[in-house]
Amino acid sequence: SNKQWYRDWLRKRHPDFKWPTDKIATSGPSWKGWIVRHNAPKYRSFALLYRPWDVPGFILENKGWHTEIWPQSARPGVKPDKQRLVKHIYTSRHRHIMGRHYFPNSALEYASGEEKVTCVAEWVKEHPQQTANWDFYGPDGKVIHKIHNHKVPTDATISWEHLPADKQKPGEWRCEVTFPGAAPLVRKFTLK
Repeated sequence: SNKQWYRDWLRKRHPDFKWPTDKIATSGPSWKGWIVRHNAPKYRSFALLYRPWDVPGFILENKGWHTEIWPQSARPGVKPDKQRLVKHIYTSRHRHIMGRHYFPNSALEYASGEEKVTCVAEWVKEHPQQTANWDFYGPDGKVIHKIHNHKVPTDATISWEHLPADKQKPGEWRCEVTFPGAAPLVRKFTLK
C-alpha cells in the first residue's frame, strides 16, 4: 500500500501486461489471483512457493523449485489437487553425519556412479499422512529404479529416496514423485 511508485513503474515498464487497479493491488492476496487470471493464457505464471499459495480457485503444477499457477477456468476438468502439500522437489547429494541427514549441493548435473543421487520432496508443515512413490527414469525414458508406498507421516517436512550408484549411467534423467490425487512432481537432472 505504500509503494505507489512501484506500481506506477511496473505499469509503465510493462504496458502490455494487465495490472490490477490500486484498490485491488492493496487489498491483500487477491491481487495475485487477479494477475494470473487476467493474463492467462498469454502469460504463464510461476511462483517460488516457500509458503503455500493462498488464493482459492487455482491449479498448481509443481515444477521442482517453482510452481506453475493456472486459473481453474483455464484447465476445465482438472481439479485443484494436493500439490499445495509439497513446497517443491529437488535432487541433491546426501550426507549422513552423526545420525542426521543433510542435503548439500543441490545441482542439475552429477558425476555418474560417484555417489547416490537423492530426490527430495519438501512438504508443507501441516499435511495429512501420505503414501508417495519415487520413480527414477533413465536416458531411455524407462523406469530404472522405483520405490513405491513410501509412507510420509504427518510431522515430516522432507522425505527422500536415492538413485543407487550401481544403477546410474550417463545421460538425461528425471525423478518423479507421485501421491494420490496429484499430478507427478518432476525434477530433471543429468549424469555425466
